[in-house]
Amino acid sequence: MSKKIAVIGECMIELSEKGAQVNRGFGGDTLNTSVYIARQVSPAELSVNYVTALGTDTFSQQMMDAWQAENVKTDLIQRMSDRMPGLYYIETDDTGERTFYYWRNEAAAKFWLESEQSAAICEQLASFDYLYLSGISLAILSPASREKLLALLKQCRANGGKVIFDNNYRPRLWASKEETQQVYQQMLQCTDIAFLTLDDEDALWARSRLKKSLPVLRPLA
Repeated sequence: MSKKIAVIGECMIELSEKGAQVNRGFGGDTLNTSVYIARQVSPAELSVNYVTALGTDTFSQQMMDAWQAENVKTDLIQRMSDRMPGLYYIETDDTGERTFYYWRNEAAAKFWLESEQSAAICEQLASFDYLYLSGISLAILSPASREKLLALLKQCRANGGKVIFDNNYRPRLWASKEETQQVYQQMLQCTDIAFLTLDDEDALWARSRLKKSLPVLRPLA
């Protein structure tokens, strides 16, 4: 029997400007991870599942079709008739410098743990071999949804599963650095494998670069 990994997060509509041309695509840190994993393993050995919420619009359907073509399972993705995916726009200047603009406050992915289906989905996820998420997966959720997610992670570990966390700290998604520190400490206490980018750790924990000190990596449970 193949093992199962669920990658939890958000995929957004991407508009990328280059000169007078604007290209449309889809992007998201965890979505990219799920696709990369699926390309490297046989479905008979590891079933890769993406967990998020989307709308019932054509953009959402195109996302689903693209992921399925990459052997990413979409059974646990919720479709919300009153929501749509978030959107971001990449503006590139003459020097190649990129500026990002985001529209995601009402994105479906923010509400995946607030639906009637969420309890049943969490029950399934608790039996998975691996759960993978990033700092963005946490940042887009309400405090109540974060508590539900942390409870799910603990239950999965209690059932013998492993939790994998990529810190991917994005300050603009959080109310304050103090809030992020508190949530990350809780997250790392129920993490088995942590992918910690040192620049993000340095920014979050305010370790002085002048002292050339490395950020303290919070102990894993």
